[in-house]
Amino acid sequence: MGLRKLVGVQVQGAQGFKVVLLQNEVGEVIQPGQSVNLEAYLYVPVNYTGYVNQITITLEFQDM
Repeated sequence: MGLRKLVGVQVQGAQGFKVVLLQNEVGEVIQPGQSVNLEAYLYVPVNYTGYVNQITITLEFQDM
């Protein structure tokens, strides 16, 4: 496996949630074996009440 580029981040879970990366890691090239720390804010809808059972954050990569 060669170099890969992070091309997107998606959040799946309760409707209205969104994720914002603290730094713009989208576009960063990642080498095999390299670890990358992703820091993000998770925004909850203002009218949301209840518990969050599961949120899935999907990182999309593209081979270089």
